[in-house]
Amino acid sequence: MPPFRFSQDRRPVARALLMAAGALMAAGAWRAEAQPLRARLSADSVWVGERFTLTLALEHPEPGGVTFPSPAATDSMLGDLLVLGQERFPTQAAPGGAFVDSIRYQVAVFRLDSAGAPPLAVTLEAPGGLRRFESAPLRIGVRRAAPPEATTLRDLAPLAAFPRPLWHWLLPGAAVAAAAWGVWRFARRRPAPAAPEAPPEPSPFAEAFARLKRLEQHPPATPAETRRYHVALSDALRAYLDAGLDVPAPRMTTPEVARALGYAARAEDPRRRLESVLAEADLVKYAAAQPAPEQSVRAVREAQSLLVGFENARRAPGRHAPPPPPHPSHA
Repeated sequence: MPPFRFSQDRRPVARALLMAAGALMAAGAWRAEAQPLRARLSADSVWVGERFTLTLALEHPEPGGVTFPSPAATDSMLGDLLVLGQERFPTQAAPGGAFVDSIRYQVAVFRLDSAGAPPLAVTLEAPGGLRRFESAPLRIGVRRAAPPEATTLRDLAPLAAFPRPLWHWLLPGAAVAAAAWGVWRFARRRPAPAAPEAPPEPSPFAEAFARLKRLEQHPPATPAETRRYHVALSDALRAYLDAGLDVPAPRMTTPEVARALGYAARAEDPRRRLESVLAEADLVKYAAAQPAPEQSVRAVREAQSLLVGFENARRAPGRHAPPPPPHPSHA
């Protein structure tokens, strides 16, 4: 039997099969490269605002410097997961002579139904060179605090009727009658004074700035005061945006306020700074974060500076109206 040889028309087919085999081997090598990095969530589903943990662990055969992601409190490096804290663990020995480095992030979610984190990159600087690993993307279910069919707030229950003694009504009535008679007698003895002019209502800027000034003069001392302090800070800023800039901030989430004011690429932009102040207040209000008293006072002073900047921009000639706000979320 003659030896088998590829004909001229079969060579392209063989070449395609070899290329496909090479691609499969490369994909297998990539999966083996990414396999040592494990990402694990502490729960399959959580409530809105509930704290849970995300753990990254990298197993490597030789000692070296491992660099994990280090996101800030308002950074979006972890996707929908809001970072509340992180704890780095020392290098540990693993079976087979390997080493394990790990880090644990304390996070929370403020989205409904589901949330996720993108692939996270970790680098290893070893004697063999710099290597980079990526984790698999993560998803977690988010449970609602209200039933799914609830779309509006429920009405208050009617007040219960309690019988009262008759003298509870007679005594106030007699006191009102005596006071009215005394006022009538006093009015007959002197001319009626001119009605005083009503004081002008304070501007939205003046009212919001006065509220922030009172907060600056009374720093919080307890966890309960810290929460009320940051709630009042957020309410003052949102009230000014509503009355002064026609942005219905009291009925909007912090991301919706940022979108209504327009995109800001630079971190020093007042719109980015305002989003950061409101996000920090949300952490205290919903996630029970406890900043130091001096950090709370700095947040109030930052809010005062933002108010002055927005008011000067509003009064400047040629000011453009803000873009129409999105429909407020019912979440």
